[in-house]
Amino acid sequence: SEERYRDLFQSAPDIIVTVDTKGEIISLNAAFEKLLGWPVSEWLGRPFWEMLHPDDFAKIEASFARSIQGISAPSIEMRVRAQGG
Repeated sequence: SEERYRDLFQSAPDIIVTVDTKGEIISLNAAFEKLLGWPVSEWLGRPFWEMLHPDDFAKIEASFARSIQGISAPSIEMRVRAQGG
């Protein structure tokens, strides 16, 4: 089932990002590179906040805080920077 999860993660058409409790990126799927132009390797270990549009910080921070507290957070749409800015 781990292999099945990896296949679903990598083949999803939407960008999927996982972060640790400090907000650092621990995994990105292939859609990240395809849609934004950034090599995945450039973002692993970096703070997730660096890729966000500043106007989206508050809603993402609130969702992140709920997740850390064990409260299920809804799916959230946000704006991120493409490689060209």
